[in-house]
Amino acid sequence: MSEWVEKRLGEILRLTKGISYSSSDYSATNQGTVFITLKCFAKNGGFSKRGIKYYNGTVPERLLLKTGDLLIANTDVTRDGDIVGCPVYVPELEGTMPITMSMDVSRLDFIEGTEVNKHFLYYVMMTKKVRDFMKERSSGSTVLHLKTSAVPDLKIKIPADTAEQTRIAKILSTVDAAIEQTEVLIAKYGRIRAGLMQDLLTRGIDELQKVALGQLADVSSGITLGKKHEGLDTVKLPYLRVANVQDGYLDLRETTHIRIPISQVERYKLQYGDVLMNEGGDFDKLGRGTVWRDEVPNCLHQNHVFRVRCNKELLLPDYLALVSASPYGKSFFVLNSKQSTNLASINSTQLKSFPIPLPDIEGQKRLINIFGKKAKALTAHQQQLSKLQTLKKGLMQDLLSGPRE
Repeated sequence: MSEWVEKRLGEILRLTKGISYSSSDYSATNQGTVFITLKCFAKNGGFSKRGIKYYNGTVPERLLLKTGDLLIANTDVTRDGDIVGCPVYVPELEGTMPITMSMDVSRLDFIEGTEVNKHFLYYVMMTKKVRDFMKERSSGSTVLHLKTSAVPDLKIKIPADTAEQTRIAKILSTVDAAIEQTEVLIAKYGRIRAGLMQDLLTRGIDELQKVALGQLADVSSGITLGKKHEGLDTVKLPYLRVANVQDGYLDLRETTHIRIPISQVERYKLQYGDVLMNEGGDFDKLGRGTVWRDEVPNCLHQNHVFRVRCNKELLLPDYLALVSASPYGKSFFVLNSKQSTNLASINSTQLKSFPIPLPDIEGQKRLINIFGKKAKALTAHQQQLSKLQTLKKGLMQDLLSGPRE
């Protein structure tokens, strides 16, 4: 096995920060210079072309970028710091326009003669140790700002042999390619699903009676973290967070536990058929509806995840999940939410007022069956994605931790 050595990041590279700008510096699409901004950073890694802007000012030559340059985010507007310090590559873009970056982004410039594989370093920058380092050196309430002067002090372990670095990077990039292909398929089937739901739920929707969710189900928020229970008999149980509740499925790769008084267990324990709906967070998390099917025994839910327990004589859980995930449902949640920068939230009163287009039970079953047949491919790809992400996490842990003692 190759020897591993510890280095400060400042021994390997220098950070070059992007251009200070205002919104008046933007130019029309496909005019001026391609401008990579914070919005180009997908949560927890990856480049989003939807975030590209165009800059009409003068760009110093030292701030021009090229395909393959490695960048990190200097700021973050997500609730959990999912972006600050995250790396991305400058992708291959169409055309020959010059490319630069905003002040919210820094380029990692390798010191000449440094024997570190860029792709290996990318994966090191994605490890929990480095992500925690970046978050701990960021400050701000609504917007996190990375203390870039502290980044060179980050210590990392790397194989002394660059061939070993390349081998590790190749293994992880192969898994990443499979993840990317699966995400493309999920997006494709997601569009099909959204179109189908829109068609099913708008066909004759005006003729359907709309009933407030609060009249059809019991809506309850979950347990609040951080409370002390001195002098009470307690038990340690798993609970669901916002991150566990995805759009139409549950991500249970990481569940956490909480100690709770035994007397409160029944109040917060999930039952088969409960519909889980997120209070908020980023816009894409708002109001997600997923049916609980006892995937984890004796599981509770956090206060940011609503538990909706349907009166099944009036409303079927799978139908509620279908409505909440539809364009109709998503529109209601966004329009009725409290919003701040990139974040939105709903309260229980707003959720209870959600107007449900209500066919009879047989009509609900019919829509569930039609949708269910079309949704199998999407579910299969979502499960495959979860497996690949778990595989990648395990490989990163094994391959980037260095030799075991």
